[in-house]
Amino acid sequence: MVYKAVVISTLLYGCETWCPYQKHLHQLDQLQQRHLRSLMRITWQDRIANTEVLTRAGMPAVSTLVMSAQLRWAGHVVRMADGRLPKDLLYGQLSSGSRRRGGQKLRFKDCLHKTLERAGIDSSS
Repeated sequence: MVYKAVVISTLLYGCETWCPYQKHLHQLDQLQQRHLRSLMRITWQDRIANTEVLTRAGMPAVSTLVMSAQLRWAGHVVRMADGRLPKDLLYGQLSSGSRRRGGQKLRFKDCLHKTLERAGIDSSS
């Protein structure tokens, strides 16, 4: 399917390192639904559920693809040799200083913990 090869691969380029908020994932899912419904000529009047559209297209949701890509990248980083930059950045802590008060931007570590929880994987190890 050309849609999967061109659109999805372009849309999700570099998603392994994204730190998306839930609203961004929802917007990506909406975009995918809009495209698939247009390609399959399904209108809102047909009253077909989003999960049914994904099943007919034989594709997972974009948010699921992002989650699996993040888990795959995290697995690569965990298996890297000590001293490699990605591993040092993932496991590193600042020796001094702290984050500002108030609402914080998500860090990749935080996103990874949320992704692990959604996948039902214990993040303590």
